[in-house]
Amino acid sequence: MSATATETLNHGHSMPAAECAHDRVLVLGVGNLLVGDEGVGVHVVQALQRQSWPDYVEIVDGGTGGFHLLELLQ
Repeated sequence: MSATATETLNHGHSMPAAECAHDRVLVLGVGNLLVGDEGVGVHVVQALQRQSWPDYVEIVDGGTGGFHLLELLQ
């Protein structure tokens, strides 16, 4: 991640993003692939999953999980 992106995630602080987020980052894509642009979150997550990310970054396709996704947000 570039220094600019790190600073943006940390609101200008120099600390790495993971330390600001309690050492974990969750990217949660939600939506319904069958209903037009409601599936944009799923498409974004699928594209991100093709890239390499640090261990503290978890990328999850939440689909239309609703309340089942609450555990991920704890």
